[in-house]
Amino acid sequence: MVSIAKVTISPIKNLIIVADKSGLKEMHINREPSFVDSLKSFYGGTSKEGFDTIEKTISSLEKYFKGEFTSFDNIPLNPDGTSFLKNAWNEMRGIGWGKAITYGGLASRLGTIALAVGSVCSRNRIPIIIPCHRVLGAENKLYAYGWGLEVKKYLLELEGWDVEDTPDLKNARVRRKG
Repeated sequence: MVSIAKVTISPIKNLIIVADKSGLKEMHINREPSFVDSLKSFYGGTSKEGFDTIEKTISSLEKYFKGEFTSFDNIPLNPDGTSFLKNAWNEMRGIGWGKAITYGGLASRLGTIALAVGSVCSRNRIPIIIPCHRVLGAENKLYAYGWGLEVKKYLLELEGWDVEDTPDLKNARVRRKG
């Protein structure tokens, strides 16, 4: 059983937040109304057990989008995944506001290859909180993002990065402002 909230706190899109008694499980953007019913069915219904986590998440995200961010460390996480995925997500969680790393750099930290890091990012069901948007391609290019490159660009700019204005966002270079 999980708690599910559909909220419009994000300037990028509507968010669906899912949590259970152990922590935040997933977040989704702009899904059709039937998606919430699918989540309820998948998790065996809803309860109020995860609502405290949802409230913390909403409050933290509101601050994030206003630029009043400090950290998401107050939000307990409970994503589904293998021990490798959870270890990699934990490492990503350590990439602070205004910081970034390449897929190759994160791969070195994890003792794996850049392609595996891309796979880890694509399986991240808690974007922003587990900040896979801060993982860049070679030569600091946007490269990919599950919620779309426009969203990744927006999040990085919110955190103080300049993103090259180009029709091919995949290859847009990212530079620290200033």
